[in-house]
Amino acid sequence: MQIYTVMRAAGLVVLFHWLGFPGAAAQAESSSADLTYPPPGQQTPIIRSDRGESNSGVLLNSREAQRRAEQRRSGHTLIDGRYRLRRGSESQSATPAASVPAPSQAATTTIATPVPVAITTPEVGLLWRVQRDGGPHSYVFGTIHVDDPRVLDLPKTVLDAFQTSPVFVPEASLEEANILAIGFDLILKDGRTLEGIVGPELFEKVVARLASIGVPRQATNLLKPWAALIMLSAPKSPSGMFLDRKLFLDAKRLGKSIQPLETMDEQLGIFKNMPESNQITMLGEAVDQHAELPQMVEHLLGAYLNRDLSELQSISREYQTGQSDIADEMMERIVDKRNVTMVERLVSTLELGGAFVAIGALHLPGDGGVLQMLRSEGFDVTAEY
Repeated sequence: MQIYTVMRAAGLVVLFHWLGFPGAAAQAESSSADLTYPPPGQQTPIIRSDRGESNSGVLLNSREAQRRAEQRRSGHTLIDGRYRLRRGSESQSATPAASVPAPSQAATTTIATPVPVAITTPEVGLLWRVQRDGGPHSYVFGTIHVDDPRVLDLPKTVLDAFQTSPVFVPEASLEEANILAIGFDLILKDGRTLEGIVGPELFEKVVARLASIGVPRQATNLLKPWAALIMLSAPKSPSGMFLDRKLFLDAKRLGKSIQPLETMDEQLGIFKNMPESNQITMLGEAVDQHAELPQMVEHLLGAYLNRDLSELQSISREYQTGQSDIADEMMERIVDKRNVTMVERLVSTLELGGAFVAIGALHLPGDGGVLQMLRSEGFDVTAEY
């Protein structure tokens, strides 16, 4: 079930946090729900919609990055076959900026297709220090979207980096209103039902599996196929406090400037824009492999807790089953294309320093990963933890 491994280690964080949000799965029967969609002959409360609007989508940017001349692309030394270190900067250090103003308008720096340094050894590390030309530094931290205590108990090195960074950069806004508003996008609004779309046999299997996380049959029948797929791909969460949400809430409590990388609509669009036939195919595969979820969880967590980014990539390939063309398309949508977008939006903010970037760990490794693209953009990238 590649969709599970990729989403847990790579993202669409707003979807997982809706699933893990206290009471989200049971909202379909909530007595206080105020959004109704009436299929023919009935009127069924589905999901609360009174908590706010969708994310406005402020993108990262503070200034246009202009320093891409030959000077920043020369004078590199290859260290350990994995990252570049600029000569003359080995002994330099920098502290985060005391304050970094929020961007006045959304903009991005368009990057060329990276020409990465070949990675000849496995990449190990979850926290990476990012710095250019000896300037102020930032951190990029790889997360995994789970609520396991072994993940939530962050080491001192990570906590210190987080606490001393005035800017927090999550994948997307995890405000309560944004999370709860997602429910509206999951629901069929054209008079059709999930049973009518996928057929009685597959529908009954979906109903049986979603019942275990508290989703009633009536609500399941109003889910879009991709919404049912996401729910099946997420094991039951006792607390709902995933690592990304914990960092988001801590950043709010500490008064940090929070600058999401993506909008809620961008994350949802990855599935909303997928052909319905592909949604049905992937839903069937998720049903068939649902019993394997506990094993996948431990496999992923083992690699993550060992900080082995290369192993995370291997696991995502190992569980790539079903129709390879659909799996490849989803990998490109969830990981590869978003990597490029993330780096485009990060460059100018990282130049200013003082940022703590928290994104799914599967975005980090590989020639097309965020770390390597940042190196190709002239940043020195070194593992801190």
